[in-house]
Amino acid sequence: MEPSIPVNKIQDISKGMFITLLKGGLLGFVLGYLLASLLGRSVWLEMRFNLGFAIPVCTLACIFVSLWKRITIRYSVFLFLELLSGATFLLIYRFEMDAFLIIPASLFREGFRLSSVRLGLINTILATILLAGNFLWILSRFSEPQGRKAAS
Repeated sequence: MEPSIPVNKIQDISKGMFITLLKGGLLGFVLGYLLASLLGRSVWLEMRFNLGFAIPVCTLACIFVSLWKRITIRYSVFLFLELLSGATFLLIYRFEMDAFLIIPASLFREGFRLSSVRLGLINTILATILLAGNFLWILSRFSEPQGRKAAS
């Protein structure tokens, strides 16, 4: 007779994998934006490559690395990169609110090949991803067992 794995153990494993997938994806998403904004300062690169591809590439890379290596990503690291990305955008585009509303949406639209979608809708999607991601990340910290909770 084969030993059976309890159902709640399988649910815990799949829940942990989903949380790891979510954290890796969000970290890669923000890291991709940061990379795309920094690379966008080079006119030579911007004219030859679609810098928006940095977003899905970094997102997928961080998902694979976080699942493969089982890296615990702290919320403080994610929040720091999120703030750094926002500050970088503000500094690069000299606090112009129009550029802050257009550039991130156009990078997302180009990176994911969504040229027919309006920038206003893309901004709504971006805000939803970041707000829901922050909320779910914080929520996941409270659902972790006490022994595994990462200090941040």
